[in-house]
Amino acid sequence: MEFVVIAKNCPNIERLSINTYFKNLGGVKEIILNCNKLRKLEIFINFEDDDGDDHEREIICDEILNYLLNYSSRNFDEFAFDQDWRFSVNNLKNFLKVGEKYYDEGVIDKDTRSLYGVNDF
Repeated sequence: MEFVVIAKNCPNIERLSINTYFKNLGGVKEIILNCNKLRKLEIFINFEDDDGDDHEREIICDEILNYLLNYSSRNFDEFAFDQDWRFSVNNLKNFLKVGEKYYDEGVIDKDTRSLYGVNDF
């Protein structure tokens, strides 16, 4: 719900850092589709009230990567997440492969240390 409210009322947002519950992650797509000026997205997951298992978490987190690959604007250049995220190996490889392709093509011309595990938290 919180993502839908942000997407509807803040379409010009450039940076978003949010702590949310796992069950709300489906709303991230709304942010990606409606906030075309978004450059940085940080999502921290609170699993306190989560009944899901690791496989369910992996499916949802993989969907977020797919949203970023398929729907993020050209302005978008930074995605950060915490240690509670679960990705399938194949989906994470695909995501990084696309990032590497964009880097090789010159689409990504910034310091990419954060793609390889070095972050600024």
